[in-house]
Amino acid sequence: MDSVARYMDIMNLVKSITRLPPTSQQVTQAAYCHLASGVSRSRHIRVACIGREECRPDYRIEREGYVCHGLELVVQGKGELDIGGKTYGLLPGHLFLYGPGIAHAIRCDPRSPMVKYFADFSGNLALEFAPLGVIQPGEVRRTPELDVLSHLFDEMIREGKKVAPARSEICAQQMKLLLLKTTEAGNADTHPYSQSLANLSRCRRLIEEQATELVSLQAVADAVHLDPRYICRLFKRFNLPSPYVYLVHCRMNRAAELLVTTTEPIKAIAAQCGYPDPLHFSRAFRDCYSFPPSEFRDQTLKFHPRNPS
Repeated sequence: MDSVARYMDIMNLVKSITRLPPTSQQVTQAAYCHLASGVSRSRHIRVACIGREECRPDYRIEREGYVCHGLELVVQGKGELDIGGKTYGLLPGHLFLYGPGIAHAIRCDPRSPMVKYFADFSGNLALEFAPLGVIQPGEVRRTPELDVLSHLFDEMIREGKKVAPARSEICAQQMKLLLLKTTEAGNADTHPYSQSLANLSRCRRLIEEQATELVSLQAVADAVHLDPRYICRLFKRFNLPSPYVYLVHCRMNRAAELLVTTTEPIKAIAAQCGYPDPLHFSRAFRDCYSFPPSEFRDQTLKFHPRNPS
């Protein structure tokens, strides 16, 4: 390629990148990691900037839109958010996403200034995540796992600051994980330490620990002293699959573990996982893993043989 053609290629690349606006000056302390000075138009997830900000009491941001997607997580303090024609009170655990064409305003409660994380990124959410139900531009959710999401943001900042050739790709993968975790966040008005969340945690823990003994949703309800219909509403409220689907997946996880760690016959494994009918077990297993149990065992052991006893 001659020098003129190379120059034109570089100029075309520059034109395809939109520069990020400067970071806010209305903060007392901040940690930023800039992976790029601008945002590319790639269809795949690419992170440009990640940060953690301790806002001043007078913190106020008003925008008609943004050059890329911006995901924010409040970890301390209080504030208000105007987005999508609605006003939301911001508390620890609130997540919101803005982007091009999404007008929004963020304000601090001066009596309790916010501490929040943000990540600026590009990419086609529908292409990457449909139909998984990740947070969408203009949407506000509230996570019951504030510590987990805070840790993910901290890890992105740490990885992004490394002088390493793969740092951009690592941060892109971490951003995908963070977005996937938003599927577990509830409605914006869900309190992360509410009785509803406590009840949901009890149900999930029971199903995960006793999946092979529980025979129905009614058995779960009886064990936690809750109404089955209420449990179904709980799972739906927190964007989880139905309790029955959750139970089946926990059973199949246990079945997969037994298939690759023991030599027991499939009929015996089916019985251990709560399926007296091996055919019913095989159908359920195939629906979950796309392979019948015997083929799953054979394929797994081909690449991960058991240690000789």
